[in-house]
Amino acid sequence: SSISGILGSQWRAIYFQDNTPTMVHRTTLDLDSLTSIALPIAAYLPTNSNVRMLLNGRHIYISCRNLPGILDYNLDSGSVDRYAVEKFYGKETMLAKDQFIIRTTKDPAFVKLNLKKRHSGIEDHFSERNGESAFATDGSLYYDSTTHLACYSYFYQNGFICMDTNLNLKLSARTIDTLTKREVKIARVGSSYTMQQPPR
Repeated sequence: SSISGILGSQWRAIYFQDNTPTMVHRTTLDLDSLTSIALPIAAYLPTNSNVRMLLNGRHIYISCRNLPGILDYNLDSGSVDRYAVEKFYGKETMLAKDQFIIRTTKDPAFVKLNLKKRHSGIEDHFSERNGESAFATDGSLYYDSTTHLACYSYFYQNGFICMDTNLNLKLSARTIDTLTKREVKIARVGSSYTMQQPPR
């Protein structure tokens, strides 16, 4: 099979994401068999879809960054619910059922979403908004369910931040990385942005 990552475990089963966005795999806790589940979502996905799957209870959320939107596949009924996201985004983390924090790509900011509430997006008040792109402040976003904090670790500077589920900044700190200054150069190509040179 073409397993690309672990989604998580629910109901005495472990779920895996496939390299293709229309397939997931399931095994028992004893790892004694592998069952493939075809997701009926191909009609909703654009070509070369950039997807990330997240598991919560009996729901697999398929985050489609280039739609932009999130699909909700119900493992029990086999139904798919579609939710449009108003802004393109490059990072996402799940807080709870139907609740996410995303990081938008143009004029990057963190936005809290509730899929069941239309126009529910709440933006943070601490992101740098330079009107360019997310390259300079790119990083990794995850949610810690123990502390109930969403954390973002920067790729190109020695720092990370943590925010609560209402996007209030709770911590801004440094890592042991020796890069204290971002040395990212951005070039505009047509209507898009790209790296002008490889960052340190």
